Amino acid sequence: MSLETVYFFEELQIPSFGDGALFYGQAVLADNSGDTDAFVVTAIRLDSNWLERPNRDGAANLSQQLFKAISEVLYDEKTANGRHAQLEWSDAVSGEMPPIPLFKPRAGLLGLIVRGADMARERA
Repeated sequence: MSLETVYFFEELQIPSFGDGALFYGQAVLADNSGDTDAFVVTAIRLDSNWLERPNRDGAANLSQQLFKAISEVLYDEKTANGRHAQLEWSDAVSGEMPPIPLFKPRAGLLGLIVRGADMARERA
């Protein structure tokens, strides 16, 4: 049985793109041939588009090049996303996965909801 988990990344930077390019998406992490200490990135999605995995010959197109570059960041524990991916993988291996929220509220939305609830109570 192979272990698999989804890692959601935000503000991932690819060194060759510079500080201005930030990537948001998700990566599927799976055990590396039965070795649960290490993971391998099996799939990456940016927005609604799944990136192509590079061939053994190398990355032939932009989708494959992005897959390779993002994977390298996730494997590198010197990067913030690499450390977070490793922590998430460790949690999945240990069975201590935190609950994943279904919806991510827009910035400032929670304050509006709370304020609306307070206003409704005042009217009642």
